[in-house]
Order: sequence, then C-alpha cells, then structure tokens
Amino acid sequence: MAELAELAALGLRAGLSPGEAAVLACEVGAEPQGATAAPWARVTQAVARARDEGTSVGAAVGEVAAVLAERRRPGAEELAFLGAAWQLSEESGAPAAPAAAGAAAVIRGRVRARDRRAALLAGPRASMTLLSLLPLTGPLLALLIGLPVARVYGGAAVATLGVGVALTGAGWRWAGTLLRRAVRGAPLHGPRA
Repeated sequence: MAELAELAALGLRAGLSPGEAAVLACEVGAEPQGATAAPWARVTQAVARARDEGTSVGAAVGEVAAVLAERRRPGAEELAFLGAAWQLSEESGAPAAPAAAGAAAVIRGRVRARDRRAALLAGPRASMTLLSLLPLTGPLLALLIGLPVARVYGGAAVATLGVGVALTGAGWRWAGTLLRRAVRGAPLHGPRA
C-alpha cells in the first residue's frame, strides 16, 4: 500500500489527475502475489471506476478498505488510511501529492512497528508455549514408552493430574493476557486512582 501511495504521489506531481495517478499507480506497481493479490485487483477496479465516473478516488479506496476490513484481509487498515488521506485532500482542495506521500511514510512506519512488535513478542510467546508444555512431557513420555503412568508416578500423582492440567491452562490464559496487555499498553493492575 505504501508503494501504491508513493507511485500515486509521483503521478500527481507529474500533473496527472487524482484518478489517472491512482490508476497508473495500480497498474505500474508490483502486483502482490498470494493473499494480497485479490485486494489489489479490487483496488485497481475501484480506482479505475472512480476515474471513469469522475467520482472521489479516496472514497472508492475507502470502500474497498471497508470490505477488506470486514473480511479481515491484510492491508485493510493501511488502505483505509490511504483512502482517508486522499479523500481529505479531495474535499479540502489541498494538493493530493503531499497527502499521498505522507500516507506512504505513515504506512511504512506502521508496518515497521508491527514487524518490530511481532519480533519482540516471538520470544515471550515461545517461552510461554515451552513452559506450558514442559510439565506434560513427563507423563506423556512415560505413556509413549509404554510405562503405566500410575505405577511410575504413583496414585497421588495421577490424582493431581487434573489439577495440574487445569493450572497449566490457567497459566496459559494468564500469560496470554499479559502479552495482550503488553501489546495494547494497558496497565497490569487496572486503572489507578
């Protein structure tokens, strides 16, 4: 999406109309493969239709972004931002090229931040998984090699197996809650008075 915005900004600076610049950006830009190929085609069609009908390019991009957001498709948030910036430029009469270039910079920054956050959360998520599965490895290993768990661990250990599984599940949920709060930046102990 950032590439689309940058290419559109170049076309606008060259003197193209917003519709022509957007269509050119969609046609010239490297078409994504896989999951983002269909949304890219939708954007191209919506922008071409807006150009041909003389309607708002920003509104057309925003409509495609709304459809993609409903379907939870990648790039919907960035596309919505680009559409809003473009529409604001169209409605206010401000030059669209700086708006498109600014949108590209913001989109690239958001993507970098999302990638950094995913990299930072990979370690805690791996630790959470490992520490949650570790207590289960002993009994599972005993079962795997054919030892009766009751004889290896004793009757009391088998009786507490359910409690251990419940506590492991509770720990998993708690750790997941901590990670979600860390991502959102929410306080761990609720609001302070």
